[in-house]
Amino acid sequence: MTDGHRVEGSAYYYNTNAVEDHLNITVSGNDFMDQTDINFMPEATPGFDFYDASKWLSANGQPTLYTLIGEDLIAINSNPSLENTVAIPMGLVPGADGVFTLNFNDIASFPQSAMMVLEDLQLDSLVDLRQNNSYTFTMLETDSTDRFIIHFQPGVTATVVDQDCDNATGSITYTQNGTTVWSSYNVKDNNNNTYAQGTNYTGVLTVNNLAPQEYILNLTHASGYTTQEFFTVNS
Repeated sequence: MTDGHRVEGSAYYYNTNAVEDHLNITVSGNDFMDQTDINFMPEATPGFDFYDASKWLSANGQPTLYTLIGEDLIAINSNPSLENTVAIPMGLVPGADGVFTLNFNDIASFPQSAMMVLEDLQLDSLVDLRQNNSYTFTMLETDSTDRFIIHFQPGVTATVVDQDCDNATGSITYTQNGTTVWSSYNVKDNNNNTYAQGTNYTGVLTVNNLAPQEYILNLTHASGYTTQEFFTVNS
């Protein structure tokens, strides 16, 4: 590991040009702040590589927020493209007893149907980050520092078959990898015509006999989160 990959406290920067999906997490408490980042990108590997950066502890009395690769504290945690379920441990060295707030930023960089959940191991609780991108908690210096896990689920992808000649022969095959289950779904066009609908969608869904136009996949999660994905059949 070179010094160029070492990071002390929150003083770091990096090139995001190659990053597909990026989550920046900040922690604030006791009048101090720190941050860590999680990236998904084609060039990265699951282990420590050129796209990762180690984390050094902040000054005494200040919080240190980090993720883990193995047992190593990480400031910038870069992973391969998000195509299946990924669970990333995240920890906090509080520096002092206090009340802390985590803020999760840049969620919009992910596909709208990608889901992220924060697990608090100490309180045995889950937070849907699509519904609430901040989390406030109390922590003591004596508490376990490896307190959290962030669970990532990939968004819906689609394979589109364009229309052949003059018939409505196009199709869209939607794929939801990971463990996300959408409590209800429908596929409509911009004139609100319905082409498919149902409940408990996960895995593969194919809609046939489509004419060339844009189609909207409307999704509702059990948490109450609703979203849309747009795909176009061409002639």
